[in-house]
Amino acid sequence: MMTNKIVMVTGANSGIGRVTARELAKKGATVIMVCRNQLKGQAVQEDINAEIGGDRVHLLLADFSSHDSIRQMTDQFKSKFERLDVLVNNAGIMVKEKMMTDDGFEYMMGTNHFGYFLNTHYLLDVLKESNHARIVNVASMAHRMATQDWENMNGEKSFQYFKQYGLTKLCNIQFSKQLSKYLEGTSITTNSLHPGIVNSNFGKGSYPSIVGAFADVFMVSPQKGAQTSIYLASSPEVKNINGAYFADSKRRFPSSLANNPNACEKLWNWSLEQTNIDTFGKL
Repeated sequence: MMTNKIVMVTGANSGIGRVTARELAKKGATVIMVCRNQLKGQAVQEDINAEIGGDRVHLLLADFSSHDSIRQMTDQFKSKFERLDVLVNNAGIMVKEKMMTDDGFEYMMGTNHFGYFLNTHYLLDVLKESNHARIVNVASMAHRMATQDWENMNGEKSFQYFKQYGLTKLCNIQFSKQLSKYLEGTSITTNSLHPGIVNSNFGKGSYPSIVGAFADVFMVSPQKGAQTSIYLASSPEVKNINGAYFADSKRRFPSSLANNPNACEKLWNWSLEQTNIDTFGKL
């Protein structure tokens, strides 16, 4: 059970984020849903609170493509809560056309990677206030399609949207692995996962035709797609597992590039440089 646990789930108004928020609330957790759209977020918040018969589900707003928005949201969280027991970094996006964020990142890189990186950075102090905090980073098997050209991380030289999406998911796993080393000596664990190809609004119409042809056959429901996130957030079986990659609630091996310690460290240092952060987690 998750009674007395404080949990944040990003991208919680639909898909696997919504299911994750609902199921952790049903287990007794106080859940902070982080959504981009207030009306959609409020509707889901009210639905879950009605289902659990309480008011333990809260709503905060953030645009995860924006550094300032993430910082403001985390400040609001800290004004209401003194600790965070579980952080589920789930918010993500897939777009076909190259766009840039206000911070100067390719839109998927800015949202999918830097959204996780910055959200964790700003919440690390309250995660440390928990007896045994967990960070869960939702990645994807799409990382296996990615290469890592450090001169093309934001599509500077070329942009192929599905490869770029895969690159951001590779970054999620590398970030999680390097973060696990950074957190050695603390009680915080961090793991990443592949949820499956989920039948939700995420990425609708964005899969390449050859992938889409098979996707319909292998798609799983948001309920099933959320199970590994829920498992990593709540199961006593993974209490002391750190820096691993999961699928179907089982430990799996990601690509060799995702496991490459030099690449993981390089991503970490590149991310600090790109966001002008001197020391991760130090505000």
